[in-house]
Amino acid sequence: MKTELNKAEYIWRELLAMEDIQEHLPPEALGFITPSIPKEGWLKYCREAQHLGLEQIAQILEISKAGLKKLETNEATGVITLRRLQEVAKALDCELIYFIRPRQKKTFSSLIWQQILPKALKTYRRRSSSRRFQNIQPAALARVAQELFRDPQVRREMQWVRNRDS
Repeated sequence: MKTELNKAEYIWRELLAMEDIQEHLPPEALGFITPSIPKEGWLKYCREAQHLGLEQIAQILEISKAGLKKLETNEATGVITLRRLQEVAKALDCELIYFIRPRQKKTFSSLIWQQILPKALKTYRRRSSSRRFQNIQPAALARVAQELFRDPQVRREMQWVRNRDS
């Protein structure tokens, strides 16, 4: 049964992709282990790891050493803007990688699948001539899940919004 459910989830994701509901989370983000943040912050850590002085990086950024020190402190305390963080990372010949991912390290569509699956199975069983789980047709289950996902009443019950601006 688990194999059929996995196949159904895969088919369901393909159906979502055809509707232009795509995952924007990079695949590498799911397996990425969340590093512990150095107490001095990433900017200072990266600068010192490359044996670069404050003056070198401050010159690239066209700011004072004190200004760079303040940016490093702001980053370490979480009050730097993303734009400024990206500028300093570039000056350090580094790249800023920024994303938000589910804590479970799964795709968003997998999280939705987990929520909709019980309702999809119940609907599938009600509609199916065979009530046995061993006879699940993955494509049929995926289509039921897709129907439920589109259904305005189900979306209200699940407290899902339809448009991206809500």
